[in-house]
Amino acid sequence: MKKKITCWNIDTLFANNIGGFAGALYMRYNGSITSINCTFLHNHGYTGVMRVIDGVNVTNKATLFLSNTGQYGGAIYMRDWGMCVNTDSHFKDNTGQYGGSIFIIFIHDQVSCINTNCSFHHNFASVSGGAIYGEGKRPAFKIVSGKLKILAMLI
Repeated sequence: MKKKITCWNIDTLFANNIGGFAGALYMRYNGSITSINCTFLHNHGYTGVMRVIDGVNVTNKATLFLSNTGQYGGAIYMRDWGMCVNTDSHFKDNTGQYGGSIFIIFIHDQVSCINTNCSFHHNFASVSGGAIYGEGKRPAFKIVSGKLKILAMLI
């Protein structure tokens, strides 16, 4: 049995970090990441700033993702059995090949992304999904958004 890892980030700046898979945070297998009032600025990773896979849940509250880059999601990459909840957060000037800000894929099971009172402004994807890109084998994939503002999305 794998143990659950929890990562809390409060009033934290992640700036100018470079990583192979993730520019700032990488978590796999049944964990959780919570970021409150944080800023992710000018980070780069193959799968964006935050890579979470295989049962990891993410909560971002009042968090800014600004000018981050990655091939699969400039800000967040999620895969299989997880949930991403973004509240009062802002995604601006992020760049990815698929998903300028968020890339979500499920291969084995459902992944959910809930955005409430968030803004996506001037994010760019060179292939598809200027703000959010989603892909999966089953129709259980969903993105639920409340009071979502998407401005100048480039695809």
